[in-house]
Amino acid sequence: MSGYELQVVNSFKNPTFADGTCGSIYGQHPPRVNASRPPGQWQSYDILMKAPEFSADGSVSEPLRATIFHNGVLIHDDVWVYGEVGRPYKSHGKRPLVLQDHKGTEVSFRNLWIIPDVDYDQSLDSFRQNFGNAPSHFVESKPAPKPITILNPGMVREMDANADQIITLEEFVSYRARQFPTRDKNGDGFLDPREFPHAKALKGSDKNKDGKLSPEEHLNIFRGQFPNVDVNKDGVITADDKK
Repeated sequence: MSGYELQVVNSFKNPTFADGTCGSIYGQHPPRVNASRPPGQWQSYDILMKAPEFSADGSVSEPLRATIFHNGVLIHDDVWVYGEVGRPYKSHGKRPLVLQDHKGTEVSFRNLWIIPDVDYDQSLDSFRQNFGNAPSHFVESKPAPKPITILNPGMVREMDANADQIITLEEFVSYRARQFPTRDKNGDGFLDPREFPHAKALKGSDKNKDGKLSPEEHLNIFRGQFPNVDVNKDGVITADDKK
């Protein structure tokens, strides 16, 4: 209603501040549980909401109330909203649904259903029961994957783009490819010994013996490292790979 916000943000294994995490009523109510699925999977919200009621003098006679399921999990049970985001209530009538995005976040929405003029109080019990018994395909039933320990957590976060705790050769090498422009301080498209101060690795990968690394020579270093990290030789890096 252009003034009250249910947060949409990547919170899968992400300790965002509580009343700003996915499923929070922003700035007021954290969700009862973090029901977020990994990035790249569709998420679902099912919301039963009663708009605030105002007296003739503009004061609040009953605040906004909401019961909300996130991915089939009850995260808000008839909570009262204390005001608009960052400010108190002001008397209003009907307002639109607004979907907010921040530039570059690549959030997509689909299957939006709005059923107006539902009696909140009469519908509350059945709403809780129906979504509380949601079909299993709405609920994340697989256990969380075991974390990769053979690499440091920061590298895992950067490499594992889909957060599935499986790092492929492509993800492993792509991570290093993104580092090349930063290392290439003079912008000449190569890494010299000052920009890549690992003499043994540089010498072994400098196939044309010009004393510097091209992007392809640079990546070949890490293609060669991958089998060492893939200890069990199954073609991917997972929690099963141990030092």
